[in-house]
Amino acid sequence: MFFDSHAHLDDNQFDGDRDRLIRGLTNRGIGLVVNPGADMASSRFAVKIAEKYPHIYAAVGVHPHDADSMGDRDIYELEKLAAHEKVVAIGEIGLDYYYDNSKRDIQRIRFIQQIELAGHVGLPIIVHNRDAHADTLDIIRKNIDNISGGIMHCFSGSVELMREFIDMGFYISLGGPVTFKNAKRPIDIAREVPLERLLIETDSPYLTPHPFRGRRNDPGYVSLIAQKIAQIRGMRAEEVADITFRNALKLFNIEYERDVNAMDTFVYALGDALYINLTNKCTNSCNFCIRNENTGVGGYNLWLNREPTSKEVIDLIGDASQYSEIIFCGYGEPTIKLDELLEIARSVKAQGGKVRINTNGQANLYHGKNITPRFEGLIDTVSISLNAPTAYEYQQICKSDYGEDAFHGLLEFASECKKYVPNVVFTVVDVLSPDKIEASRRLAEELGVQFRVRTFIEKQDLA
Repeated sequence: MFFDSHAHLDDNQFDGDRDRLIRGLTNRGIGLVVNPGADMASSRFAVKIAEKYPHIYAAVGVHPHDADSMGDRDIYELEKLAAHEKVVAIGEIGLDYYYDNSKRDIQRIRFIQQIELAGHVGLPIIVHNRDAHADTLDIIRKNIDNISGGIMHCFSGSVELMREFIDMGFYISLGGPVTFKNAKRPIDIAREVPLERLLIETDSPYLTPHPFRGRRNDPGYVSLIAQKIAQIRGMRAEEVADITFRNALKLFNIEYERDVNAMDTFVYALGDALYINLTNKCTNSCNFCIRNENTGVGGYNLWLNREPTSKEVIDLIGDASQYSEIIFCGYGEPTIKLDELLEIARSVKAQGGKVRINTNGQANLYHGKNITPRFEGLIDTVSISLNAPTAYEYQQICKSDYGEDAFHGLLEFASECKKYVPNVVFTVVDVLSPDKIEASRRLAEELGVQFRVRTFIEKQDLA
């Protein structure tokens, strides 16, 4: 699961769907979120949100943009707010010399006052630093005795500056900019930051990661940041998710026990596509199945304790048109949940989205009838895992409940799909020998369907 260490869920961009979005985060793989304040009103609201939702925590503080409007008595109110059991930090505080919305001398005064407050209440600080590196570093050095750890939020400085802050006990948090196409410094930081000092964040609703720049950001996109960091460091996203989760728990002093019943991952983002995890049931037990070795992909745990309703999934998808595809592919065979699948697909198509099913091709055998006419107008692509050119070899690899009949049923299913679905594809994994792959390719050509070889690695794309 993921820990978004910085998201402004109090922002008015969430006024229309805040409750639905927050309640759905756990089913998108988001375990915990810290909502920092930016002024007195948002600090109060952050505490109210944290009170309402068990997986949301708050930080309280005044952003440098609002330093001019902060009064001396506000420090006392922040101290009272900081006493709340769900408040885990003082922030977002710091300096911003890029916009200069507040006078710089006032920014520095309020920054120091809030550091002193953090020392008094024994909480870490969440630091905003934009184009104010020298003064931020100087103030922190001079006030280090009042600092019980902290975060350099959405860090944009150099590797050398990063090391200075780490030496003073800070964590480095990376957000959407690490995914941007023109990113350089964030990528350098992602590569060099010690893993034990790394956090991830969205800074929602701002700084939406690629490929969704220009849209409203939310904590559900934090997975894309973890996936990018994993790519940069040559790791698995699951490792980044686990390390940053544990780092955040330690910094914020949160005692956490996962509520498995509340944290089933029903939808998950990989790249610009959204995947739907409807069930863990499957009629195959394939030798190469990623389920045999991993609890999930891309940092998500895909083992379900319960199956979602179609309404739950539709709510979690939100605007389907923002994704390149909505793909039914989880830790089970999606066509087993056919009615739910089709209801969700109908909603996606109504929004102009594209729908793909990744399947073992045994739907007609499972349901005891030809179900492919129901795909017409709802499914754009059916991707069928072939994985062998003969019935005998298929059963040796896939160990279907239907024996060798599974292979023949798969071929018939593909032929029927061609009548109702624009794109039908056979896929095989590259663990097959070249002659088996070539025989499978010929079989696809004979049936008039497309063919693709999938790479079998730990980061398998499940397509």
